[in-house]
Amino acid sequence: ETGGIKLHYNKHVLVRRNVVHGTIDSPGLWVDHSNVNTRVTANIVIGAKSQFGGIFLEASYWPNLIDHNIVWDCDGHAFYQHDYEHLTVAHNLFGRCTKKPVFMRSGGKRVVDIETNRLATAAHNRVLGNIFYGFEQGPDLPRGDNVSDYNIFVTPPTGKPFDLAAWRTKTGREANSLVSTSDMELSSLYCALRQTPLVPILRLPRLPSITFD
Repeated sequence: ETGGIKLHYNKHVLVRRNVVHGTIDSPGLWVDHSNVNTRVTANIVIGAKSQFGGIFLEASYWPNLIDHNIVWDCDGHAFYQHDYEHLTVAHNLFGRCTKKPVFMRSGGKRVVDIETNRLATAAHNRVLGNIFYGFEQGPDLPRGDNVSDYNIFVTPPTGKPFDLAAWRTKTGREANSLVSTSDMELSSLYCALRQTPLVPILRLPRLPSITFD
């Protein structure tokens, strides 16, 4: 594989301001196993080719934060995680990827803490305040207490409008989310974003677990 950036077994790590372009058979950013209070922010992943996602988090039950990243034009999911709990995915722009904007799953039989023999789940996760461009489906999260809301689903002018009402009925989520139409393009050379017209602003209540930067 021609990989991006992979980190694992980290505590209180900041992953910020990286540009990853064109990985082959690998996520652009992969944060793997037992991470605690790790923040992945202000990164740009373009053109990653992966069976998982442009950004991939794996195997932790501690709080971690994915925010203000751009994942664009990837072959796979924009963001993917499995065997994760207490993860917040907020204020990201995910666009023009071939699968789903967010995909979360758990095998359920994997031990993520050897000392306690704790099994993996995909629970207590939040997907809030993101912009999803050009996806036919919304975030795919397991049933239960996972939350997805205050997101904006943006359709290209020539694309099929995202059916938010049907998605709400199917998932029981996205009560405060919006749909919009815009022509968006990200320059792979300069990482400059163009949008015509501008995507509307949707105010998200302060996340209760995040009180300082």
